[in-house]
Amino acid sequence: MAAGSDRIWPPNVVEGPRKPKPPLVLTPAALPNPEDIPPRQWLLGTVLLRGFVSVLVAPGGTGKSLFAMTAALSIATNKKLLGLHVWEQANVAVINEDPMDELNRRLAAIMIRNQIGAGLVEDRYFLNSMDERTVTMASKGPDGYSVVHPDEDALTAQISENHIGLLVIDPFAESHTLEENSNPDMIAAAGAWRRVARETNCAVLLVHHVRKGTETSIDGARGAKGLTDSARVGMVMSSMTEDEAAKVNVPPEERFRYVRVDAVVSLLTSPC
Repeated sequence: MAAGSDRIWPPNVVEGPRKPKPPLVLTPAALPNPEDIPPRQWLLGTVLLRGFVSVLVAPGGTGKSLFAMTAALSIATNKKLLGLHVWEQANVAVINEDPMDELNRRLAAIMIRNQIGAGLVEDRYFLNSMDERTVTMASKGPDGYSVVHPDEDALTAQISENHIGLLVIDPFAESHTLEENSNPDMIAAAGAWRRVARETNCAVLLVHHVRKGTETSIDGARGAKGLTDSARVGMVMSSMTEDEAAKVNVPPEERFRYVRVDAVVSLLTSPC
């Protein structure tokens, strides 16, 4: 199990010049044989997909970090830990705002609960604390207007080098310094993560908070809608209510153990 912060990105990386845009040219449709088109590369259920960004939204204390870390462990071990089908075993990386000892404590608890030995995840599960090295995917440039992406190239290189299939960023708010209530800013921040997902063909899961209160829909995500609208999959986690507990005969003191995850997939057809 890799726990050192230098395993995900090199420290003090200075971003080089961005790649110039290619000329704008309309291209005729290739019209390939439908049987030759590869299926979508789902990793976990229909919520985590290679080459795309998913967003998990929930109030504080609901268990979204635990869900994200368990989803990563499910993919790293090829085990059905969340009741979701694992389509492909892959290396995973989790970058979280909490101190490393807390992250190690959580991962150890998940592994003990699911009877998973360290040998199954060694060199497959990468774990980093933002306490030791922040990751900034979008910030204002020196002119105070343009948006720059200081860590995009370095993180892209590390994902490719370590063959990462799933990258978890928890929380999304710590990965940028832009105005959270600005749609243009959030679109720019989400665009950086979308480029990383597509260039490396990994799934990116952004963990995000809701507004003050107990919002339980994707529209309750904190800040502008540019983030959730840019995601391929939006997940909403909510705690069990008193009424829901009563309907399924869960004792009030046990209600905190149950959560619900609803997913909205921005795909018009089946998960194929």
